[in-house]
Amino acid sequence: MSKTPERKSDSSTAFSLLRNALSLVIVAMVAAFGYAFQCESGLFRAVGLELCLTAIVIWAAIDAQKARQRFTLVKAEPEEIREASALHYLFVAAPTVAVLVFTLLALLTQMVEVSRERLREEIIGGAIAAVLAASLWTIFSRSLPKKPEQEFTELADVRTAFSESRLTALLTGVTLLIASVYPPVESWAAWGLLCWILAVASEQLLRVLAGWFHTAPETELVLVAPTYSVLRDVFLSTTNPVGALFDIAEEKYGLSLRSSWTIRFFRRSVLPITIGCLLVVWGSTCFVVIEPQQAGVRERFGYAEKVKLEPGLHGKLPWPCGVIRRFPAQVVQTMQIGFSETTDDADVSRDHNRALLWTKPHEQEFSLVLGSETELIAINAIVYFQIANDQDRFLNYVYSTSNPEAALEAFAYRVLMEETRTATMAELLTKSRQEFSRRVQERLQLYSRANNLGLDVIDVALINLHPPVQVAGNYLDVINAELDSATTVTTAEGDSDQAVLVAETESHSLEAVAEVEAARRVANAGRESAEFIAIGNAFAAAPQTYRLRLWFEAFEKVLTGRKLFLIDADLPNVIFDERRDNNASLTVPNTIDESLSQSTSDSNPLK
Repeated sequence: MSKTPERKSDSSTAFSLLRNALSLVIVAMVAAFGYAFQCESGLFRAVGLELCLTAIVIWAAIDAQKARQRFTLVKAEPEEIREASALHYLFVAAPTVAVLVFTLLALLTQMVEVSRERLREEIIGGAIAAVLAASLWTIFSRSLPKKPEQEFTELADVRTAFSESRLTALLTGVTLLIASVYPPVESWAAWGLLCWILAVASEQLLRVLAGWFHTAPETELVLVAPTYSVLRDVFLSTTNPVGALFDIAEEKYGLSLRSSWTIRFFRRSVLPITIGCLLVVWGSTCFVVIEPQQAGVRERFGYAEKVKLEPGLHGKLPWPCGVIRRFPAQVVQTMQIGFSETTDDADVSRDHNRALLWTKPHEQEFSLVLGSETELIAINAIVYFQIANDQDRFLNYVYSTSNPEAALEAFAYRVLMEETRTATMAELLTKSRQEFSRRVQERLQLYSRANNLGLDVIDVALINLHPPVQVAGNYLDVINAELDSATTVTTAEGDSDQAVLVAETESHSLEAVAEVEAARRVANAGRESAEFIAIGNAFAAAPQTYRLRLWFEAFEKVLTGRKLFLIDADLPNVIFDERRDNNASLTVPNTIDESLSQSTSDSNPLK
């Protein structure tokens, strides 16, 4: 009677510990993902996924224990137990599938992601957090009671999951400390941890599916969470994975390896097999593949062979006696001159055209002093270069200079200073950029050959030439003022030329009009004088006839447009009735004016 309360107390204690542990695991998981997102760390991304697996195991154990306690209190039917088991497996399978999917995505991201350089404070903080997490998981693992495992069968699996989290945290802390000296170690650890998570999650999903489709007899119908993992049991339960594997094989499948012959055979075979595997791995270091865009050199015991290795499979002495060093000989590389950008911005500047403003800073820029010694100019350029193809210059690249790229960068700045020390701002901004870049490329190539750098300068691309950003606004104001003054002068000269042209046109027009008028007057005068002379001649020839002609012409002009009545002087008095014409006047001519008759008779030359 004294054991039952103790078991209940241990079971309730374990239940309470698991709930607290689940909360802390979720908090640690969120913190790991937050650190991974902020620092772009694939290792902490893997740590977060591993904590997801641990949280799934803890939740499954809690849910299974709750269901068993409920079944004990209400004496559930077999169908109810089967239904609860199916729902339990379903709720365990959903997050397991999510972990599998996110693990695959993390593996793909790990293949293409370029890790950024982190600050020392971030590395130290991550390592300290990992060590604290390892201590916390150790406390939870040892705090779980071992007595109620018959009632709470998942406690051993939870303890193994905590051991996995503890080992992961310790591995993370050690990896971060090593990565501060040798950064590739972090990527290797992330790869290994992601592969482990993928294997464990796959095993757990298979166990969930097996439990879903397994039909147990009603007498053995018990809800057990699918939290057991062979991989965890083999590699994490003891310090001897091989012995643990044999124990599991004997316990689960009845395969006994306790006979003397088996032990002797195993002992005789383990050492040769292990040595053979190590020899195979060591011998595989004798072969190195040089990619199509690479070239290499072979070194034996620290001495180099003066031969350029072309792409393909090459042999060498096994590590560390022999080494083949590979270099990107066929790859066109770039170098930023006059400015410094981040990696992503530099990629954009290589692949796309950019619109740069003088008054906007372009990351970090360096200014050069011009020939006047009072002006500064910022030159943004990209140097395209590659390793020389011929063997001698390639060997110069490998062995003559410890850092050929840094030397080429220093020579590039020297060439820019030589090109700008005798120039002015106006000359650099107005001359052809292609000619300037060509001169820089040629002189840089001469420096590379003279100093045996083993690098060929392909091109120098000028992105921008402008004054320093600090004075760019003032310089633009000066240029705008000069443009405005030039525009004003040009406009005034145009107006002046236009006024002169209009005046010349008007003067020529007036001269032409005067000449036409003079010609017209001369012609009129000649015509009038000719008429006058002709009239004089006509009058001299026949004065009376000429007078009669003049009289008729005057008479014709006077009577034009008027009604003319001709009355015979010999007729008696005649009365004209014009009452039908309201506008006509009643005039009764009595006789013809004597003076008119007299003048007519006098002017008649036939009289």
